[in-house]
Amino acid sequence: MPQWAIDRTVVLLRIGLRVPEIVKKLAAQGLSTEAATEIVNRVLEDRVRQEMGPQEQAERQNHWHRVLSGFVGGVNVLHAYWFFGSWGACIALRNTLLPLACIWFPDWMRGASHSALVSPVGLFIRWGGWLLLVLLAIDKVAQILVTAS
Repeated sequence: MPQWAIDRTVVLLRIGLRVPEIVKKLAAQGLSTEAATEIVNRVLEDRVRQEMGPQEQAERQNHWHRVLSGFVGGVNVLHAYWFFGSWGACIALRNTLLPLACIWFPDWMRGASHSALVSPVGLFIRWGGWLLLVLLAIDKVAQILVTAS
């Protein structure tokens, strides 16, 4: 693929021309219609890939935050049930819900719409949720140690 055609396609897309018009312009400069269509499609695919890269990475990070926090919250509730019965598990679950919500839906917690890319305020809310969740786990361990002695 000629580099001039790729560069021209990028420029024509930036100024807002539609794909059929770009293909016609490239064909007028000596490319076959098939080659021009392939170049336009490849430039569009590259553009989409560049825009979706950060989105996909953010989705993976959100997934792991949710898995790990769900595990920590679940262990917290199970320990409470094991050592303090069903009432202790209910209290642990109640105390775990807000930190989990902060970790799972940080931008929603601040009143914004859902997006995989977490805003700076959302990051603060997410890490605040992690801090609360870890403090709850530490508190649960301390309660267990106190009742064991």
